[in-house]
This record gives sequence, C-alpha cells and structure tokens, in this order.
Amino acid sequence: GTKAWDNSTAGHGWGDYLIDGPSVRASQNAMFGWYPYTPNTVGACELTDFGWFMNTNNSSEDISHGGAYPNRVGAGIIDLSPVGTQVHNIYLGVKDFYRLAGYDGMVGIIYHRASDGTTSSYPSNTTLPVGTPEQPYGMFPNYWINMGLNNATDGNGNLVHGVDPVTTWSTIKMEIDEGRTVIACTQGWNIQPAAPASIDANFPNTTNTHEKNQLNLAAPEGIFYYHLAASSTNHPNPNHQNSSMTLSDSTDPPHWGGTALGHTVLIVGYIAAGAADDVSVNKDTNWLILRDNDDQTRRNVIVPFDSLTSSPVGNVDTTRWLKDMMMATVYVDPVRATVNYGSCSP
Repeated sequence: GTKAWDNSTAGHGWGDYLIDGPSVRASQNAMFGWYPYTPNTVGACELTDFGWFMNTNNSSEDISHGGAYPNRVGAGIIDLSPVGTQVHNIYLGVKDFYRLAGYDGMVGIIYHRASDGTTSSYPSNTTLPVGTPEQPYGMFPNYWINMGLNNATDGNGNLVHGVDPVTTWSTIKMEIDEGRTVIACTQGWNIQPAAPASIDANFPNTTNTHEKNQLNLAAPEGIFYYHLAASSTNHPNPNHQNSSMTLSDSTDPPHWGGTALGHTVLIVGYIAAGAADDVSVNKDTNWLILRDNDDQTRRNVIVPFDSLTSSPVGNVDTTRWLKDMMMATVYVDPVRATVNYGSCSP
C-alpha cells in the first residue's frame, strides 16, 4: 500500500520519506544563497528523509552553491564528511527539514563540552576560549527560558550553562515531562547489558503494555539497563557500515565540537534518582531512557546519566556516565514554530 523504494515513476509522497531513493529526492538543490535562506519555489514543501538532510552515510549531493559561506554545500549541508554525520549537521538537518516544510524557529541545539581552545563556534568560525562550550543556536528549550539562562552570559559574553550536568538533566527532564523527545549527540557508543544490583518487582514501572510485555505482565522485552563501556576503536555492533572509531570515539580534532563525529540517539524518557526503577545501590542515580537503531539492543535502552556517588564501583554497573559523553542535545518544539509556507501550500 505504498510506493516502491527509489521509484521515479511513482514520484515522491508527503509521508513516505524513508523510501525516497537517490533518484527521487525532491529537496536536492531546492535552496540557494547564504543561510538563513528562503525556500525556492522549485522544490519547496517537497521533502525527503531526515538522513538526507543530515548527510547520513554521505547521502547528500555534493554541489557547492557558493555565497558568503564557502563550506556550505547543497541545501544547508555544511562540512560534508564521507564517514558520518557531524554534530553541526544533526541540528541543521532537522532545522532544514522543517524549514523546507514551512516551519521556522522550532529547532535549537545546546552544546555540553568545554572547548580545549581549538573549537570554533558556528557560524562565526571564531575560536572559543578554553572551557567555553560551542554556543547554543536556534530555539532555546523551555527550561533555559524559564530560568533566564538564555540571557545569562559570562564575563566574555558567552553562554556557558551547557557544561553544567545539573542544568542539562533539568532541561531534558522538562522536555520529556512536556511530551517532547530530545536528540542527543554522544561522543561514542560502546554499551553492554548491565547487571543491576536489584530490580523492582514491577519493573518497568510504566503503563506501556509493550514494555510490560503483553502476556500477563511478564518480564519486559522492550527495555533494559545497559552500562556505558570504555572507549573503543570499533563499534560494538559489527553490522554498522562505518564501525571504525578512534580511541576517543570521535574525530580528532576536536573531540567535542560541532565538527565532531559521534553517535546520535533519541531520549524518550528518564528515571529520577530514588525512583522505584533506580537500580543503583545507593538510590542516587539519574537514568535516561534512549531509543537507538541498533538491532543488538532492546527497543529502549536505560543508561546512567549521573550519580551522587562519584565512583560507580559497588553502586552502578558502568564504566562511564552519559553526562561525560554527551556532546550536544537538539530540541524541537512545534508550538514555537513560525509558519512560513512561502510559495507552497501546507
């Protein structure tokens, strides 16, 4: 009941983006000029998949349109990489997808790693002082606005709150509470099933029948705990096309900037410290529930974000904490969108 993969005779559809193959990607060359741009009348409102906008697996066209920003290629795709998607392209890809559909101002990114003095901030390309994260861009999440963090700069006029894990946790928590998922760009992705000290008899404490298992609330099949293992030069899943990673799981240099490669997941939920499903011995650990596309893990992966106990030994089965691996988070809020269909109809 749907069109075939990469079928030019069937054309493209509004919702069938995942089967838009190389010859049926309507958005190619749809936009021109320096960013931010306005959708061209040719190709406007004719979308394709998120992966193309983000240049996943080098899927975007490699045609430079010049302008004031020479590294900008194609429909907003910048700094193309033949081996993966850069953090910059995660944000720009999501934003450009919605912008081409006629919705502006609904996507934002917060960076969480401090610069080592070599990281530049997009789009100014100015080098950031040591200890300063790459600056936020686009829409600010609600927690930042509510707490006034979007206007609270340091002595150099930079926003530095992204490096604070407490702020990051509170920001993600508010997004989940308000019904929005969060995109997380991590340094790498080497996880293994964990061995929790104790699991609540009602785990998972959720009303989701799939996660509870649909047969008499038996052991859940779609969710479990995982620990974050040490950095690895190989992705834990050998089926990944580009499984080779550096020892720090990212490009060099820098390991933490927007031009870094990493691994991107969706944050779909959380377990707060002290909750029934907090399996840490000391009941002092915050956990994030992630959705990944890895066929070797459960549908939902629970990993430790941070803990009041500095050492995980004897408290949490993990080698690393997600707060130390998270390079950036991307936020989308359709309520904040400005409708700008331009020459096309919704």
